[in-house]
Amino acid sequence: MPAYAHDTIPPVPASSPPAPAASSRPARRADAGQVRLSQRDIDGLLLVGEHWGAPSDLLAAALRVEPDRLPPILARWRRAGYAATGRLGPGPGWCWLTRDGMTATGLGFPATRPALGRLAHLRAILAARLWMQANPAWQQGQAWWHSERRLRAEQPAAGRRGHIADAEIHWPSIEGSPYAGQVWAIEVELTPKPLGRTARIMTGLLAPMSYAQVIYLTAPQARPVVTRAAASLPPGDQPRVVVRDLPGYAFTRGASVTPWAWMKFTIFLWLLRKTLKLAGWLLLAVVVITAWPVTVVAAAGYLTAWLRGWPPVRLYRTAAWVLVITAAWLAALEVRVPGWRPALLTPVRAWAHGWDHRAAAAFGHAFLLVAPVAVPAGLALGGVLWARPGRGRRT
Repeated sequence: MPAYAHDTIPPVPASSPPAPAASSRPARRADAGQVRLSQRDIDGLLLVGEHWGAPSDLLAAALRVEPDRLPPILARWRRAGYAATGRLGPGPGWCWLTRDGMTATGLGFPATRPALGRLAHLRAILAARLWMQANPAWQQGQAWWHSERRLRAEQPAAGRRGHIADAEIHWPSIEGSPYAGQVWAIEVELTPKPLGRTARIMTGLLAPMSYAQVIYLTAPQARPVVTRAAASLPPGDQPRVVVRDLPGYAFTRGASVTPWAWMKFTIFLWLLRKTLKLAGWLLLAVVVITAWPVTVVAAAGYLTAWLRGWPPVRLYRTAAWVLVITAAWLAALEVRVPGWRPALLTPVRAWAHGWDHRAAAAFGHAFLLVAPVAVPAGLALGGVLWARPGRGRRT
């Protein structure tokens, strides 16, 4: 395989079609107001979809535009509803396809944003693609890239055997091409793996009827293990494994990409998610305890519906009938103490009295005073909980 020597992304300015001659009264296009996509747009959308997403600097290089020309392109994609953009981690922003984008391109993959834990790896794979495509042999041999996402779609997990390469390079059977008819496997290594595991992956990729060559593009910290694993292969297989350094633009500029830095970032995100989840549960516990009369009625209604096999609508109807009693209770309070304000404050004062006097009798008295409000609210809440999907119901 010829050596490559590209550490910077050489953006190639795209040629623009000549401007049409101006006319005094241009005719209104039939598709006015719709987003018109060029072939460059289509190629870019396909690339983004095949790679789960793309960082903006590498996407600009892939589209052969200057970085300052990329935002209007992304804005056009968003306006069409085909793509979404945002900052997902250190470094430049990312672009990924929406469901409409997946449908329009015909890729049919799930429309999800790139996983945070794979951002560095996805960036390195796209950088490897640009690095390979920048070599003259790529154009001369008319090679094409078969992405990992396509490979996984072709080999569902249920029937998958062996390791899935990060990508494949297919060389058409062109006369005079030194790689005619070959298929290469591309492996991108950012972190060192156990030597035995790396050697087993190489052996599987080099198995008969697999790949003519396996190209490893590695980060500096991963290269020693990959080199030792390649040297441990049988002598006949060693020439089929080529180890090269990843280009400099495979790594996020201005941010550390060492395994420890990425591990700290991942741990931070995990702790943040767990903290937010714990805060949500604590808030729910505070609400449940604070509104204990409603909680008691909701639990009783839920348990009764479960034991008797009632549908949720029965709890809703019961709550509606109790509202009649609530209205009568409010009318009686209005007669005893004129004015709606004292009537509405009565349940609040009773609830506060129950907390000030924590004896069972005080809680019972407070519950009786707030029952006209707590019972219908609790029954309605119990019906909502009982109606949640995934709840087994007795019949």
